[in-house]
Amino acid sequence: MSQMLPFVPSARGTTGHERSGFAFGELDDVVRSLPMGVIRWEPVLDDEGHLVDMVILYGNPQGAASLERPGQDVVGTRWRVDYPELDRPEFWAVVTAAWETGREQKFDFYGRAHSPPHWRTLSLNRVADHLIGIDSDVHEARVAQQQAAAAENLLRTALDASRDGFAIYQTEREADSAIIGFRMIFINATGSVVLGTERSQVHGRFLHEFYPKADDIGLPTALADAANGDVVASYGGDLEIHGDLLSFEGVCVALGDDMVLSTWRDITDRRRAERDLQSLFDDAAAVRATLETALNATTDSFAIYGIERDETGGLKTLRLVTINLAGASPFGAIPDDLVGMTLPEFFPDVYVSGLWDVIVEAISTDSVKKTRVDDYASDGTWKASYDNTVAPSGDDRLVITWRDVSDIVRDAANLQSARNEAQHHATHDVLTGLPNRALFHQKLEEALANQQDDHRTGLVFIDLDHFKNVNDTWGHAAGDRLLQVVARRLSGLVRIGDTVARLGGDEFVLVLQNLPLSWSPEELFARVCASLDEPVGLEGAVRDSDLAAGPQVASVSISASLGLVVSPPSPPDAETMIREADRAMYESKHAGRGRGTVAADRSQGRREGDTN
Repeated sequence: MSQMLPFVPSARGTTGHERSGFAFGELDDVVRSLPMGVIRWEPVLDDEGHLVDMVILYGNPQGAASLERPGQDVVGTRWRVDYPELDRPEFWAVVTAAWETGREQKFDFYGRAHSPPHWRTLSLNRVADHLIGIDSDVHEARVAQQQAAAAENLLRTALDASRDGFAIYQTEREADSAIIGFRMIFINATGSVVLGTERSQVHGRFLHEFYPKADDIGLPTALADAANGDVVASYGGDLEIHGDLLSFEGVCVALGDDMVLSTWRDITDRRRAERDLQSLFDDAAAVRATLETALNATTDSFAIYGIERDETGGLKTLRLVTINLAGASPFGAIPDDLVGMTLPEFFPDVYVSGLWDVIVEAISTDSVKKTRVDDYASDGTWKASYDNTVAPSGDDRLVITWRDVSDIVRDAANLQSARNEAQHHATHDVLTGLPNRALFHQKLEEALANQQDDHRTGLVFIDLDHFKNVNDTWGHAAGDRLLQVVARRLSGLVRIGDTVARLGGDEFVLVLQNLPLSWSPEELFARVCASLDEPVGLEGAVRDSDLAAGPQVASVSISASLGLVVSPPSPPDAETMIREADRAMYESKHAGRGRGTVAADRSQGRREGDTN
């Protein structure tokens, strides 16, 4: 058995949000106007004094919205009975903690009652024998936090994907600022592979503890120079790692707060390739000079890569043998500066762009392949497009040519955009942005064609009452403004998939898809009339009878006459429905305006019904 604690009713009159009588006294008006939601609950306890439910005693409009009941009366509702979709275990745990400990508790949730949905925080406090919840919008802070975390994860992922090693050290100093050593605080995947250990085993340890050979390549000296002099310090050399003699080169850069970034790369393969390539170039110098002259004369980019294979004969990497001026100039380099680089070094996006897959297919099938590569900025926006031709040449050479086709792609996109814009203008009303008469007919035909079994299609004609008076009194600009407001309000009343269109002048139409057989139009009529009855401020309006007064802020309300027809059980006919809806709308006007009329179902012999 449960019990509710007693409370003292307020002496003030009640409103839609405080029908129980519990309010905040003289602060009621302030609480109702607060930007955050305020809800007051009365706990429901079982025989053992445990909290089992809550009854809402008060909720300001923002509080009702936080409960996903915007504009509704929430007083007297019970949490676990009336809000099962919100009764999550994690929320109830927070409520129980606030009640039992008497300390403030907070709960973050994704409020879908707001448009668009927002992250919000509900702060719960026990005050005497009640719980007060204050709902605050924390969306911007939460999104910023998520974006920062995503950016950090993206950076870590990018560093782990690099073939270069990256490590960050914290400089440890004596009281007199003398350097004691460098403590590892981050290392990427490549770096941990080079060290032959897991990252967790080196984090927080001093450099010489896990890398005693660091002095052989000058790393401690470079770290100290960067930390003390805020300079880019180089280091490098040969090291025996896992039984292999490897060559490394790297740099150290101060990051601030006594942190130093060390980055290095294994250049063993590059040095070996340079020696091999030098021998090749010596044997073919004359042929190469002739080829370079021809290649540099073209505006297309051209590169030849040496194919390096793994132990199984599969493609390992491609190393640049030669490239023409057109290919090197975008990088601010001459061709010789780029020779010896692998394709991933030359073009880091070779994998994500799909070019590598085309290369693998071309080599495996020994055939020429063509593909287009799109280049994107770091924010995801398109920068350029290149048409590539990939052609194997023997077993150990691959020719890649590419041409900048950005202007062609851009022109095609602009042309398509212009076509889309022209199509939009042809099917939409310029003033309101709603579908026009032509698109309305198409939407109606589609709705009838897609009508589900045991459902009907509704068609509502809406004609604004006395709209001419607005134009005559305040001018056509004010009338246009009113039409735009009406369009927005009507669009907010229909479901996704329904259509709101403007036929012209002050005539609008609604196409309601797949209405259940039990659907009744009274609520729709009431909502349309109530929405249009809300005053519209027409800033800058000028009354024709008082032009000397200049622009004013006019506030007008307007009613409408509605005519509704619902598709019959027999195969529906669009033109017949249009005529019937128009006739019903005029019957509303003749009956006094500001109301809706339902057209007869002539297949059943019924008469039109009128709903004020």
